[in-house]
Amino acid sequence: MELTRQETQFRKLHFSPPKNLNLIDIALVLVSRHANLYDVVTVFRYKLIGTIFNRGAFFMKTLHRIVLTLVLGLTVFCSFGWTQELTVLSLSEYHGHLLPDGDGVGGLAQVGTIVDMVRAETDGKVLLVNSGDILIGTVMSSAFRGVPDIEAMNLIGFDAMLLGNHEFDFGIDYMDLLENLANFPFLSTNLVGTYNLGVEAAVLKTVGGINVAIFGITNPNLYDITSPETKSLVVADSVEVVQNAVHAVSDWAHVVILLTHQSTRQDFALLNTLDGVDLIIGGHSPGWNGMYVPGMAFDPSLPDGVSETSTSALVKAPSFTKAISRVDLSVKQGEVVHQTALNIPVEGFEPHPTVASLTETYESRLSDRLNQEIGFADVNLNGERNDVRSIETNLGNLIADALRSGFPEADIGFANGGGIRNSIAKGNIALGNLLEVHPWGNSIVTFDLTGTQLLAALENGVSQIEDGAGRFLQVSGLNFVFDQRLEPGSRVVSVEVAGLPLVLGESYKIVTNNYIAGGGDGFEIFTKGTNFVDTQQLDTDVLGNYISEMGNVSPEVESRIVNLGN
Repeated sequence: MELTRQETQFRKLHFSPPKNLNLIDIALVLVSRHANLYDVVTVFRYKLIGTIFNRGAFFMKTLHRIVLTLVLGLTVFCSFGWTQELTVLSLSEYHGHLLPDGDGVGGLAQVGTIVDMVRAETDGKVLLVNSGDILIGTVMSSAFRGVPDIEAMNLIGFDAMLLGNHEFDFGIDYMDLLENLANFPFLSTNLVGTYNLGVEAAVLKTVGGINVAIFGITNPNLYDITSPETKSLVVADSVEVVQNAVHAVSDWAHVVILLTHQSTRQDFALLNTLDGVDLIIGGHSPGWNGMYVPGMAFDPSLPDGVSETSTSALVKAPSFTKAISRVDLSVKQGEVVHQTALNIPVEGFEPHPTVASLTETYESRLSDRLNQEIGFADVNLNGERNDVRSIETNLGNLIADALRSGFPEADIGFANGGGIRNSIAKGNIALGNLLEVHPWGNSIVTFDLTGTQLLAALENGVSQIEDGAGRFLQVSGLNFVFDQRLEPGSRVVSVEVAGLPLVLGESYKIVTNNYIAGGGDGFEIFTKGTNFVDTQQLDTDVLGNYISEMGNVSPEVESRIVNLGN
C-alpha cells in the first residue's frame, strides 16, 4: 500500500492496493498542526470483499471516501464504562413538501423547529437523515425541481439522504446537479455504475463519541419506475451488498443505520435477514407509518417478517412531512443496549424563521405563474392513485385524448397511471393543476408498433394490477377487455383499434410520454418499435393546449377498458 501526501489541512490517502489480497490494514493518519510528524490515530481493518469493492474505479472511489470520512470524523471512543446517547431523526416519503399540505400541516419550516429543539435537548448528539424521494408530489417541486428543498435541507443541517427512485426522474445529470447543491451526502450502497455520480456508498460519522455507519438501499426496481437513463447503472443485490458492507465496518462502528427505499414487506424481512444493523429507516411504500423496536410486545398486525427475536429497530415517518421520526439509542461498551422510538407530529410547532423566509421567497415566485387559468372542468376529473392504476378514469381519458389530438397522425394514445399524480376538482383549471397532474415535465414521443407488440404492451399494463403498479395504461383510440383472474401475460381477452379488431401483423402509430417509450414501468416492448420521434413538447403543454382549445371539458368513462375479473 502506497501513501502519498498532499499539502492540505488533512492528509489525503491514495492507495495502490496489493493484488490478490482479501484483507487490507489501513493506517489512518492525521496531519498534526503543531509538528511535522504524522500521528497514527487508529488502525481500521477493512475487509476487501469482491462483491462490494472490486479492484478498479469503484473500489478506489469508495475506499478513498470511507478513509477520508474516518480521518475527518474519527474520535477515540473511550467511554466504555458508561452509557452514551444518540438521537436519530428522519423523514420518509418527503415528495416535494417544502410547504404545508392542503390541510395546512407539514413543511420543512416546522420540521426545522423540531430539529433545533431536539438538538438543544441532546447537546447536539443528533443525526438527521432522509430516506429518499425528495422530488415530485407538489406544484412547488414540479416548478423548481427540488432546488428550494435542497436549500432548506442545507439550512436545517441534514447529515445524509438516500437516493430513492424519484431523484432520477429528471435524469442522472440532474440528480448530480442536486447532489452538488447539497451540503450533505447523497447515499446508496447498492447502486454502482459507470457514472461519476458523487454518491456515497457509506456515510461514517462520530457523534458524541459514538461511531456511526450509515448505509442505504436504493429501490431495487429502479429501472422500472424512473428515468430509463438508470439502466446505465448497476443495482446490486441489496441484502448481500449491505451485509458485506456492515461486516466491513464492524470493528469500528458502534451503531449501524440502514436507510431503505423499498416495500414495507421487504423492510420487515430485513429484520431477520441482516446481521449487525441496529436501526432500519424505511421509505417508498405508503401505508405503514410506525415503529418496531427490539423488546416491544409482539403485534400480530405488523407485516410478515417481524418476530420477537428481531434485533433491529424499524421506523418510518408519515409521508409529506406530517411528522418526523425520532429514535433514541443507548450505547454501552460499543454496543446498542436500548432503543426507543416515536413519530413527532409537526402540527402545532412554529415555523423555523430562517427556513420560512426561504419558502416565502419561492412561494412568491410561484404564485403568479400557477394561477393562470386555462379552462374549466364541468365535472370532477378523477386522478386518484388507486383508480388510475386499476380502472379507466375520466381524467385518464382526457389525457390520452389530448395526446391524440395534439398528434393526429397517431392511432393510439397511452398515459401510464403512475404518471397521473392528482385529480382536478370541478371548476376553473389553472396551470398549477396541470403541474400537480404531470409533475415531471416528460416530453411526448411518437413511434410505430406491430399489433403483436401492441398486445404485449397491453399485457404488461395489466400484469401487476393487484399491486397498484403505475404501468396500468389509460388509453385513447382503442378499447380492450382483460381478466385479472388469468395469469399475467395472458390476461388480455380482446382488443379493438378504431372499432376494428386488432391485427397482429398491422402497424400502429403510438403517442405517449418519453418515460414509458424508453422502457419505463416495464414497457421494454416499446423500445422495440420503429420510427421514433421525440417531439420535444411537454406533457403539461399538450394537455394545457387541449383544454384551452376545448374551453370547457367534461370527459366521461366510456368502457374503453373492461376488467372481467373485477
